[in-house]
Amino acid sequence: MRFWTSFFIMRSSIFSRLLKNAHLQRCSHPSSLRRTSKYASLLRISGALHLGISEQSEKNDFFSKLLDSMALENLLLQNKTTILKRWFDLILETYPADTVALMRKEQNQFKNPVGATFSREIETVFKQLCERVQNGECRASLDAILKIRSVQDFSPSKAVGFIFQLKKAIEETLKGEICREQNIEAWRAFQSRIDALALQAFDVYMGCREKICEIRVNQAKAEKEMALRMMERMNKK
Repeated sequence: MRFWTSFFIMRSSIFSRLLKNAHLQRCSHPSSLRRTSKYASLLRISGALHLGISEQSEKNDFFSKLLDSMALENLLLQNKTTILKRWFDLILETYPADTVALMRKEQNQFKNPVGATFSREIETVFKQLCERVQNGECRASLDAILKIRSVQDFSPSKAVGFIFQLKKAIEETLKGEICREQNIEAWRAFQSRIDALALQAFDVYMGCREKICEIRVNQAKAEKEMALRMMERMNKK
């Protein structure tokens, strides 16, 4: 009898606890709600602070990279004369020795139009790269250079390869500077701009080759028509 009495008392106690817990879940105590609300507010504030710190960190990284990039570009512009001279020499190395001697010796643009064009246009391209601008002026400079190289005895890769030689010219001129930790990221970004310029140069080169093919086809058609007319005149006689 005592056993069953104890059993029913225990079951009633467990059942009442379950009811109490269910009631609390549906209708929390006001003090409990206040604590929960404060906790949620603290979570929101903490999240906002974390987000603000994260955004501020990203902004700081952006401005830091921008300043490093500007510092590198200023360094390139300060050494522009040396870099351009080395770039020009690297371009000349793609030509035969006798041509190189003439292009280096002759400064008159009328007697040496190829050398004068290269010297003038690579300076424009270099300036555009340093100023992060690749507009119509840059494309016009590429067009002026590649019109020459597209009719010379170069494969497509060698015709546009002079763009990549700018990297070598910069590395040889500023090797100690661009290897510094603060310049490495900016130098990588500048190299990416050179790569993008090379792709643009390839498009320009292909456009020049298409024009050459078009001229040759039109010339062949004109010669054929002239030959037919001459044959007709001979037949009439």
